[in-house]
Amino acid sequence: MKPAIYFFASLSLSSAAILNGCKPADKKIEKAQENVSEAKQDLTEAQQEYEAAVEKFRQETSQEVSENERNIAEAKTKLSNEKKEIREEYENKINDLEEKNRELKNRIDNYRPDRKEDWESFKREFDRDMTELGKALNDLTTRNTKK
Repeated sequence: MKPAIYFFASLSLSSAAILNGCKPADKKIEKAQENVSEAKQDLTEAQQEYEAAVEKFRQETSQEVSENERNIAEAKTKLSNEKKEIREEYENKINDLEEKNRELKNRIDNYRPDRKEDWESFKREFDRDMTELGKALNDLTTRNTKK
């Protein structure tokens, strides 16, 4: 009888050890699932923030493009009062600037950012190009009023 008691006792202890051993694994699985859920939520929030930043930049640059269009229209109006040789020279410059402004508008409207790193690079280049265009427009209108 004693061997049977030892057998059942060891079987009970083994079963208890196995069942208790599974609980930490279950807790680990639950914790891992919680981590995955939190990571997905963080990713979703980051994606939403990223998309909001892209949209905000598009709105801001759209305003700048519109302002450039107004400046170009004003420059064209002022040119109508200039001498023919001056007018031809400035018309060519204004047309070039108008084309650059149109290209910038198309670039921002058609850009689809896949990765944040690509967006940051695009945004830097776009800002630089927009600043250069703004300076060129300012220089053109300043020189035009001096003549």
